Amino acid sequence: MNKDTKWVEIIDAKSGAIKNIWIDLINYSDLILMLVKRDFVVMYKQTILGPLWYIIQPILSTLILL
Repeated sequence: MNKDTKWVEIIDAKSGAIKNIWIDLINYSDLILMLVKRDFVVMYKQTILGPLWYIIQPILSTLILL
């Protein structure tokens, strides 16, 4: 870049950026749910009890700590 080069475009944050985040979450809710479901299935697929382990594990931990 030369010393004579001048910037002509200014990038600035839009007002209402928080609102845009919520709109994006709503627009992509199906994608978010699909990714959460995939992670849940992958985590508990190889266990014998499957998703039931999600409920049993905290109960067993509570009983052990009592």
